[in-house]
Amino acid sequence: MTSPPRIAAVCVAACITLHAAVLTAGEAPPDTASPDKVPPERVVELLKQASSYLEEDEPKRKAAKDALVEIGAPAVPYLVSRLGSPDVMERIALFDVLPRIGEPAVDELHAAFRNPTSPRQHQLVMGLIGTIGSVRSRPVLVEATRDPDWSIRAAAAKGLGNIAAQDAGARPPLLALLSDEDWDVRLRAVLALADAGVGDDIAAVAARLRDAHFAVRLAAAEILGNEGGRAVAAITRQLEDARTTRVERLVCLQALAQTKHPAAAVYIEPRLIDADPLVRAYAAEAYGPTAPASGALLCPALLDEETDPTVRRALSEALDTIKARAANTGGS
Repeated sequence: MTSPPRIAAVCVAACITLHAAVLTAGEAPPDTASPDKVPPERVVELLKQASSYLEEDEPKRKAAKDALVEIGAPAVPYLVSRLGSPDVMERIALFDVLPRIGEPAVDELHAAFRNPTSPRQHQLVMGLIGTIGSVRSRPVLVEATRDPDWSIRAAAAKGLGNIAAQDAGARPPLLALLSDEDWDVRLRAVLALADAGVGDDIAAVAARLRDAHFAVRLAAAEILGNEGGRAVAAITRQLEDARTTRVERLVCLQALAQTKHPAAAVYIEPRLIDADPLVRAYAAEAYGPTAPASGALLCPALLDEETDPTVRRALSEALDTIKARAANTGGS
C-alpha cells in the first residue's frame, strides 16, 4: 500500500508562497528614499553589490550583505524602502539582510506594514516581521491575523509561533488561526504551534485531523505523533467521533502509528477487523509500531481469516515489526 506523502513535502509546498512573492513582486519604488531617510552612499552601493546577478560576484555579494548587517540600524530605513523593488536579486538580498539585522529593523518594518506602498510590499513586510519574530511585534501580528489577504495571515501565524514560547499572549490568536477559512493559513498555524511547542493545546491540533484539506490533516498527524503517548487520547477521540469520515479515520490511524506508544494499540485493534479493507490495512500498519508482544499471536490469527492481499501484506509486516521489537527488548 502506498503511504500518504510525508509532511516534509507538504511543508515545502506550503512555504513556497512567501518566496514566490519575493520573486514575483513587480512594483517599482521611488528612485530614492524619502528626504528624512536618505542613507549614506555606502549603504546604497553595498545594496547594489549585494544584488549582483553575476555568478562570479558571489564573494562580493556575501561581503556586501555582511557589511550591511554590520551597519545595522542606520541602514534599515533605506533597505525597507527598497522592498518594492522590481529587481529580483535586490529583494532576495533584502530578505537575507533584514532578518539578520533583526530587532533593530522591527520598528521600521512595523511602520511600513501599517503604511504600505503597495499590496506586494505589504506582504513582503509581514513576511519579514514574522521571520524576525520579535516579541514587540505581537500587536502588529495580531492585527495581521484579521487582514483580508490570506498570505499576510499565514505570515502572521509564523510570527506568532516564533514568539509564543516567550509570550503567552501570542497563543490565543495563533490558536484562532487554526480555524481560518483558508487551508494554507490553517497549515501555517498548525506548523507554527508545533514550533512553539504544542503544550496543553493537543486537543486543538487533534481537531485538525478532521480538517477539510489533506495537507492540514497530515501535518496534524505528524505533529501529534511526535507528542507520543500524551496525544493518544486526543487522537482517539477524533477517530471515534461519529462525524469522522473514512479518509479522516485513516489519518487518525496514521497519527496513532506515529506515536509508537503501546497505549494506542488497544484503540487500533478493533479496526483490524473493520468492514473496510483500507481501514484494516491502515490499522495493521499502525499496529506494528504500537502493539505489545501479544500482538505476535493476534496477527497470525487475523492472517488466517484475511483475504485482501493489501491487508495481508500489512499484517505480515506488522508481525515482523512486533517480532523484531520483542527480540530487541528481550521479549518484553
